[in-house]
Amino acid sequence: MVVRQTRLIAALLLGTIVALAAGSVLWLGTDHPMAIGRQDMSAGRAAMTFVGYATFWSFAFDRATRVRRWRRNVLRAGGVLATSWIGLLVLVLALQMMALADAMGHPVDREAGYAAVIAILLLVKANLLPKSRPAWFNGVALPIFAGDPIVWRRVHRSSALRLALLGAATLLVTIVRPPGIEPLPIVLRLLMAELVIASLHGLWLTHRPRLRPLTP
Repeated sequence: MVVRQTRLIAALLLGTIVALAAGSVLWLGTDHPMAIGRQDMSAGRAAMTFVGYATFWSFAFDRATRVRRWRRNVLRAGGVLATSWIGLLVLVLALQMMALADAMGHPVDREAGYAAVIAILLLVKANLLPKSRPAWFNGVALPIFAGDPIVWRRVHRSSALRLALLGAATLLVTIVRPPGIEPLPIVLRLLMAELVIASLHGLWLTHRPRLRPLTP
């Protein structure tokens, strides 16, 4: 049920991205300059880039849900998988809208806007992690820990707290914007650090005897 709903939402998001890309080319022309991240490119190339990113990720997630030997893990991942799939498309759409606004003479702080979208997605994911079940496509630790539900729950309860704090701190920084601080590079580095911390936490727990199950 979750996969079917996610596929529908992803299709709507992909359609929106395609429509915005076509509309921006018709409105601005193919040669109008647009800024994507730190790159400048024509509106035509930008449209192809946005549609390409969105189509690739949507296709990749969709194919993963259709592989029979992965089916059990996909179903167990549930809402966390859905958040990742939809979240990537939302990020592409947010970047597309900010680039389009800038090209039409309404400059937007793209790095702050992008960081704010990531922060909101982190808060949503942090809320889902403690309720998630062990699966390859789930959580933030390495998949090798999916075989032990006790380790899995302990790792992801701790990770959920850290991700919630990271999301809240990122939102605060994007609103306050202290001089000289760029929130996007910082949050991306901290996310990579979280993957390492969660995996090391899981590795440490696997060597601890007599772990007691956590209460729901």
